[in-house]
Amino acid sequence: FHSSIPNITPEASKNFVKSLQPGDVVLTKHEGSTIFNLLTYIPSGEYDFNHSILYMGDGKAIEATTGKGVHEFDLAEELTHKHHCIAVRPKLQEGQAEKVIKAAQEMKGKAYDYLFKETTNTIYCSELISHSYGVGAPQVKFNERSFLAKAFVLPGDLLKTDGEVVAEAGEHHSYLNGMASKFS
Repeated sequence: FHSSIPNITPEASKNFVKSLQPGDVVLTKHEGSTIFNLLTYIPSGEYDFNHSILYMGDGKAIEATTGKGVHEFDLAEELTHKHHCIAVRPKLQEGQAEKVIKAAQEMKGKAYDYLFKETTNTIYCSELISHSYGVGAPQVKFNERSFLAKAFVLPGDLLKTDGEVVAEAGEHHSYLNGMASKFS
């Protein structure tokens, strides 16, 4: 589907990345991800973010995606393909950001978890963040939900922590506006 909602500009993306610190959680939304938008909307009743990324520092980040599994990449470039993003900075103790990042890097090469299994043999984006924080900063708790007898964390659940939103870029749209834009 085509979306009339503009992507984040390269300048806005670079400014966003400049404001980040290692360990920040980046939540993104792209209106073109129709199936995943519905998958996140159905169990949550919310239409906020459909992807999550862990910022590692020096412009680099790590994520789990359907095509590449867990991999590292340049964050500023990737954000120009999104419509909206925010960064959440969980409250960490000295040295924990490095432990969180190390835990995520140890998952590199794992395949994407299409079935949202409760193991880390395969892993989906927000599970990568939740798992990495569980290893490196266990005092940070993210909202976990249950759906069809499975416990999981959606990208928007990573916003529900004691951290603070430290950056934002792009435009936020409601579920109905987002869906309507696909047909305009």
